[in-house]
Amino acid sequence: MKRLQQLALALLAASVFLGGCGGAATSSTTAASTTAAAATPATSASAAPEPSQPDASAESSEAEPSSQAAGEPAAAAEDAAAGGEIAYPLENGPSLTYWVQLNANVSAGHKSLNETRFAEALIKQTGVQVEFIHPAQGQETEQFNLMIASGKMPDIVENNWAQGYSGGAENAIANGLIVALNGYLDSCAPDFKKYLDEYPVVNKMAKTDQGKYYGMMLLVLDGQITTSYGPIIRADWLEELNLEAPETIDEWTAVLTAFKERKNASAPLALPSSDTFANMFYAGAFIGAYEIGPQTYCHDGKVLYGPYQPQFKDFLVQMNSWYRDGLLDPSFTTNTDSERNANILNGNSGATLGWGSATLDSLNRAFADTDPDARLIGINYPVLNKGETAMLGQKRFPVDMPTCAAVNAKSEHIEDAIKFLNYGYTYAGHMLNNFGIEGESYNMIDGYPTVVSEILEPAEGSVGQAWSNFARAAYGSAYRQDPDYFAQYLGKPVVQDAISHWTQTRNLDHALPPITVDVEAGKTYNKIAADLDTYVFEWAVKAITGDVSIDEFDTVFIPTLEGIGVKEALEIQQQAYDRYLAR
Repeated sequence: MKRLQQLALALLAASVFLGGCGGAATSSTTAASTTAAAATPATSASAAPEPSQPDASAESSEAEPSSQAAGEPAAAAEDAAAGGEIAYPLENGPSLTYWVQLNANVSAGHKSLNETRFAEALIKQTGVQVEFIHPAQGQETEQFNLMIASGKMPDIVENNWAQGYSGGAENAIANGLIVALNGYLDSCAPDFKKYLDEYPVVNKMAKTDQGKYYGMMLLVLDGQITTSYGPIIRADWLEELNLEAPETIDEWTAVLTAFKERKNASAPLALPSSDTFANMFYAGAFIGAYEIGPQTYCHDGKVLYGPYQPQFKDFLVQMNSWYRDGLLDPSFTTNTDSERNANILNGNSGATLGWGSATLDSLNRAFADTDPDARLIGINYPVLNKGETAMLGQKRFPVDMPTCAAVNAKSEHIEDAIKFLNYGYTYAGHMLNNFGIEGESYNMIDGYPTVVSEILEPAEGSVGQAWSNFARAAYGSAYRQDPDYFAQYLGKPVVQDAISHWTQTRNLDHALPPITVDVEAGKTYNKIAADLDTYVFEWAVKAITGDVSIDEFDTVFIPTLEGIGVKEALEIQQQAYDRYLAR
């Protein structure tokens, strides 16, 4: 019971975050997004099957060691069983509506969060009769915009308010959509406030440029849970062909060639499904070897746009070579993730990019039934020269912006809604969100929340799908993610080993934080961003497939970017970045 008692009594120790221009994440704003300041070098939280995001000042997402055990949530000493300084369940708790995207882990087995055991437990523990409302999958952005335009919002709306609303959260507050939390923190959100007080990077990311706190988000404060995505390769093929895991682009060429010629792989490298260039090379995989990002990134305090850099041409030359030589899946622009997975399982492909659980572990479990000798592993992000450390990689922000739950400024239950969200940062709320229901989804064994085998080894579906019936840990919400959840979620040695490779990047120095473009600049920025996104994706794909000549990079591609307005977009982002640093 020692750990349980520590969890109940613990208060977060103050932590200092050290780093460079970047922080710790996969998502950043970009000159190629369709919102005022939104983007991810990969996928958004709604699209990613696993917990998906960098801070960009003198901070990183990893808290310095404190006296508490890793992952211990903030909680008041005597109220651990119920919450913190607020008594839960709330007396005469109201009925609240809560708009949130339906994560794929949940929708695999439920039509709504309301059908899950998690929702039942949350209602019982908080005293709030919450009804979750979900936009149609694939139409989240459109339906969010329609909801805003209608003027009719639920009591709580979970969205990327910093980057998914024109002008950011500051403008949403000014327009009377959501509540500024500043005057409510002490009385209605004391457990959340502890994180603001004790973690400088949380304080910085959780407020607007003008200093207004606007919602409660998923907190990812432990280094070992910030990364879960990277390159994946057939280890059994490497061993059979007497090859080492590739590190450099040249070594990747040699390995993919061997897969094609000696294993008859028709699509040696299979890329995940994507609808943008940035998603095609999520987290800067492969393109980061050329010391640029697939979209915006920063270097020495300056915001840069990867496709606008000369190295982008070198990258395209290499990808065109792989495509021409049959090393890159010829259907890389149209394949779905299911088709990609089928190529791996059928032996058509020997390498891909993916998530630790949803890709690596799931495919290995599928191989156990069809090809027991097959074995996938995770390896380092590619570099150009031996011994280098990759520039970019997937790493989440300490504050996960897409999971920001904000309270409707016109709600009749503003204070109760804030108290309801605060529950996630109490001890009991922390345990529910991470592990679910004691005695059903986990048991306390020697003070450790041990998840039951039915979840860790589900008869059908993924671990994340099984977990999501009981907790929101597999995709995030307003609470602090616990490393003990992550250790069990990705607990197999092959996944843990993969993460040890995927964390070996310099992402902290180059990824942009969640900056916000102001409303007036956003009107210009949105148009430029959408046009850049479309043009870069179309031209880069044609350059890779040989449908346009890469020799036109300097004479056609770059001038077209400038004609669209890339310089103006970068200037707008630079100003937003400078404001962020000044918070």
